Amino acid sequence: MKIDFNKDKSMNIKLDKIPRLLYINEESRGCGQVYLNGKRVKALCETNIHAKTREDSEYPPLEYLIKYYDSKSHSHKTIDNGYNPIFTASINLKNTDLFKNLLNVLVKLLDDGRVPKKVKNDIKLQIENLTKRNEEVTNNE
Repeated sequence: MKIDFNKDKSMNIKLDKIPRLLYINEESRGCGQVYLNGKRVKALCETNIHAKTREDSEYPPLEYLIKYYDSKSHSHKTIDNGYNPIFTASINLKNTDLFKNLLNVLVKLLDDGRVPKKVKNDIKLQIENLTKRNEEVTNNE
């Protein structure tokens, strides 16, 4: 790799081969740009990269988690190298009052004879799709 810093504060980088992971952040704000195996990951939401000195062959020197928005599935997806995400926390909303109230409203709505069967089926399908999408995100993370 060769890096030349120019007088106009630009730089030229010449790489001997395509890097597995390249992270560039010009302004020190936001996610910057990520290139994975020579291809840019677009619509970034979060990047989490952690490197450490390679002292033990059991642990890789680089861990990464890249979260992006997939416009085809209209959901967030993650790319990682198989290691636990760094600096993340899981939140369970199932036991919150808001979630319980929402479920109570849905149960009343589905039990109400005045609501057409088609509307009930649409609600059921949307809930199933959301549940499926959440499972996919959880499995990808």
